[in-house]
Amino acid sequence: MRKIRWLHISDLHLNRRGVETVRLRKKLPDYLRSLGIQCDYVFCTGDLRYAPDGGFPEDTAARLMELCRAVAVPAERLFVVPGNHDIQTDAAGRNEAVGRLHDVRSEKEGHGYYDPMTGMVEADDLAAISRGKSAFADLMKELYDSVPGRAAYYANAEHPHFVVQTEELNILHVDSAIAYTGANEREKDMIIGTEAFQQCLEDLNPAKQTVLLTHYSFDFLGRDEQKEVEALLKDYGIRLWLAGHEHNHLIRMRRDYFYEAQCGNLQLEKGAKACILLGELDLDTGSGLMKVHAWFPGEGWAPYPFVRTGTEDDTRYPFALIPAGSG
Repeated sequence: MRKIRWLHISDLHLNRRGVETVRLRKKLPDYLRSLGIQCDYVFCTGDLRYAPDGGFPEDTAARLMELCRAVAVPAERLFVVPGNHDIQTDAAGRNEAVGRLHDVRSEKEGHGYYDPMTGMVEADDLAAISRGKSAFADLMKELYDSVPGRAAYYANAEHPHFVVQTEELNILHVDSAIAYTGANEREKDMIIGTEAFQQCLEDLNPAKQTVLLTHYSFDFLGRDEQKEVEALLKDYGIRLWLAGHEHNHLIRMRRDYFYEAQCGNLQLEKGAKACILLGELDLDTGSGLMKVHAWFPGEGWAPYPFVRTGTEDDTRYPFALIPAGSG
């Protein structure tokens, strides 16, 4: 039996202030250590900062690594994708590039040139879009200073998505914020660029399970984009999608095929849930489970009792992947 464990964090918004927010963040590393869990991976699905409040705090990398050390994970086993708040939407030419490609279904705005069935984004537009990730790419240089080659992935304008193979897994990094402009009317019609996505999938090792990391859930993709992405997930046997953005936990099966787990945020916010997810997977059988740990104001961190309802043990969400290499 080869079992791996991971910590899933998202929407840290580390530049946000507030007494209870500071408390829950400061107490999280000690809580994780108190669980006595050693993880093999830490997955962070974006929004390291809160864009309206400014840039990334100077200690962002240090705070990420503090969480990693709490579960005995080194920097090379930390995997990060950008969220919409990690993007500089006012970068030169970025919004204009998004406007050219975005398939906005509105008579007022017209249609962009992007078609999910061909999936092509012009190189000049990809370059302009990538300029919005320059500060995030600089942060990744600091974070991965001891991990040769990792930071370069985030600065590659031609390839917004990439795969890192580890001994056990394919870690598929998907930038789902490439078409984000800050305009709320577009946030339910996102694209990832299906051609770039398909090209990235060619780097997967079919003998290994794949974990897809991205900021937005599947629901935020446009309808036509969903169809193409779903087909590609099936073509390449991808059955585990980890996301964030909605500031609440949600674990479910999608399209009768893949499991999607959304992690909550790490700030106190009305109507949201400050929480983290812990998961494990048996690589030989494909069976696994996920648990949620949440912050309860006035009490502290504790297991969340209702990951699902109506079962013998509502504190855990079991799932079953087809073993890698079995078709």
